[in-house]
Formats: sequence, structure tokens, C-alpha cells
Amino acid sequence: MRNRPQLRRKASLSSAPRNRKGLIATAIAAGMALIGFSTVAAISAPPARDENLCIIGQPPGTIVALVVDASGEFTEVQQQAMLDRIARALTYTAAPTTLGRIVTNETRIDVYDATAAVGETLHPVFSKCSPTALHGLQRISGNSRRLEHDYERNFEAPLLATLADLVGHAESDRSPILESLTAASERSFAGRTVADAQKVLLVSDLLQNSEVLSFYRDGVTDFSRFEQSSNFNAVRPDLRGADVCVVSITRANEVENRLQTTRLVRWWEDYIRASRGRTDIFCFGEFQI
Repeated sequence: MRNRPQLRRKASLSSAPRNRKGLIATAIAAGMALIGFSTVAAISAPPARDENLCIIGQPPGTIVALVVDASGEFTEVQQQAMLDRIARALTYTAAPTTLGRIVTNETRIDVYDATAAVGETLHPVFSKCSPTALHGLQRISGNSRRLEHDYERNFEAPLLATLADLVGHAESDRSPILESLTAASERSFAGRTVADAQKVLLVSDLLQNSEVLSFYRDGVTDFSRFEQSSNFNAVRPDLRGADVCVVSITRANEVENRLQTTRLVRWWEDYIRASRGRTDIFCFGEFQI
């Protein structure tokens, strides 16, 4: 009988650690839940962006300078075919994504009109960052539908409208392609290093036609002749570290078709390399118009 109180004391002492362990476990679980909630909230919160949809204080992951030389007059079928080819090229050039999602890594796309007046080619007609959206905990947070809507309304639709306007405008007798590439390097790649991801996508028949150089007027000679002229330094873009891809428009009419030979291709390959760019010039083959 005298041993019973002692047994009761042992029982009460042995239960104390279990109670403390339970409290600690509960506290840890609550803390982890709070941390998890804070993490979801932090990742789900959209970053601050400027008027061009680029994250403030963070350089774009990739910059694509898209130079469109749609100097010819095209039917509606041809225009749509060109837009489809550009969309496919953008998907490949910007990132290996599925068709219809142009980029996934905060890519800025700058569009230049290669048929504009020389002064106007110094400014892109479109410049926006494609916001990364549909990944990770943002799906859990339920923001994916809103983010996709924002992507389509604020980035994809304005870009496609700009491209449609470029391929649909009236025929021009000017194609200052060299000037546009120079503008792209000065405007788009300023402050970038060779290690940064930068790409040039040129949509063109490659038939340069301006005061600096005209293949219509002068014919297509060896690039070395132009390289030795004073005009070359005026239109020599700084393409260090840039990958250059051409969506080639092959003309069907006799005059232009006569100029679009292997000599023209070699001229542009030499020009790009002399500007320190990398190129596998026809990334998508030739495009018959």
C-alpha cells in the first residue's frame, strides 16, 4: 500500500516528456505551415514591372532583336504565311518552348522596321518583356489563368499586331537592312556582355537597298570590297556574343531572283562574322514568296 503513491509519481513524471514532445511537435508543425504559407505568398506575388513589362531592377534573361524587312507587297495568304514563320522562328530563337508560347525566361523582344526611314530605324517599333508566369507555386496559388490572360493581352496580342502591321504595309523601294541591324546592336544590346543571351532574327530577302549600299544599283560583289569602304564602319553592328538567324524570303520575280544567289548568302555570312556575330544563317530554310 505504501508503494502506490510512488508509482503514481513515476507515472506523472514519465508523461511530462511526452507532453513536452507533443507541444514541440505542434509548434514545429505550425512554424512549417507558416513558413510554407509565406513561401507561397512570396512566390505568388508578381514582381514589379516597368511600362515595357520588364522586371524592375532585373535585366532580361534573353534579348531578341527582330528585324523585319517586308518591303514587298504580299497577298493576305502570303502575309499569314510570313506571320506563321516568324512565330515559329521566335519560338525557336527565344527558348525551346511549345509553339504559341514565345518565351519562358523573361525575354525582351525588340522589333525593328527595316523599311522605315533611316532615322526611324534607330528606334524599335515594339519592345516588351514576356513575363514568365505559369510555373511552380503560382499554379498552386490559383493565378495561372489570370497570368495567362495578362500574357496574351499585354504581350502576345500587341506583338502579333505589330508584326501584322509590318508585313501588311504598302510596298517600299527602301530596304536599309544594314542600318537596322546597326540600330539593333546599339539599342538592344547596349550594356550587355558576351556571356549574356542575345539573339538577332532577321526576316528579309537580304536585298539591301539604301544610300549606303544597294544590291539593285551596285550588284552583289564580294563582301571584302564593301568591308574596305568607309560605309562599312558606319553600318557595322556590334554582334559580339549574338546568335544571328535569317528567315529568308525568296522572291519569285526575275530581277530579284537573279540577285538571290549563293554569292548573296556568302556576302551576309561574311558581314555577320565581320561584325563578330555567330550564324547558321538559314535556321529555317528559305521561304518562297
